[in-house]
Amino acid sequence: MFDLSYGLMLSQITSTLIMVGVIWMVQCVHYPAFAYMDRDRFPAFHRLHMERISWIVMPTMLVEFVGAVLLCIPRFSDDPVLWMALNMTLVVLIWLSTFLWSVPIHHQLSHKGFDEDAIVRLCNTNWPRTILWSCKAMILIYLFL
Repeated sequence: MFDLSYGLMLSQITSTLIMVGVIWMVQCVHYPAFAYMDRDRFPAFHRLHMERISWIVMPTMLVEFVGAVLLCIPRFSDDPVLWMALNMTLVVLIWLSTFLWSVPIHHQLSHKGFDEDAIVRLCNTNWPRTILWSCKAMILIYLFL
């Protein structure tokens, strides 16, 4: 028989670990590389980045969000409510930093084109997401193992 709590926890840890891999690659390689892109080709490059990364990030973040919400409901989780509330809090903080910092900067880059200051801000404001997702992964690994 399928254990719903186990399945939700497995989807939560899987989606989180995918996002940890994505966010560290983006933070350490991809966003810094924006600064080295030819200014004339930057709009097309940024558009390609946004289109392609969205296919990975959006469904994964959505699975992570829905799973975190369901795991906060005691009937769906065997884990202590405090840990699941912490998990949900980290998800909310990640989403807030995404939509308050990252999305507006990407919007600016989409409309203005190459902007070195915006690229630096993008790299700097991405650190909270990188750290939050990493902490979330460590907590889930602790709970799952």
